[in-house]
Amino acid sequence: MDDATRSEIIEMALSDHTSFDAIESLHGLSADQVKTLMRNTAIAHGASGCGISARGAQIINKVLSFAGHLPL
Repeated sequence: MDDATRSEIIEMALSDHTSFDAIESLHGLSADQVKTLMRNTAIAHGASGCGISARGAQIINKVLSFAGHLPL
C-alpha cells in the first residue's frame, strides 16, 4: 500500500463523518484491519515519514486504545 492510500484511510478512520463500512467499501479493509494499519503506522512512522508527527502517532494510539473498549 502506498503512503497516499495509507494516509487517506487513516484520515477517513479518524473522521467523524466516515464509517468503517465506507472504508471497507472503498479500500476493502475491515474495521480491525484499519485499526491494525493505524497502530502499525503510528508505531513505525510516528516520528518520521508518512506525514504523521510524533503527536499524531500519540493521538492515533489513544484513539485505538479507547476504541478497543467500544463495540464496533
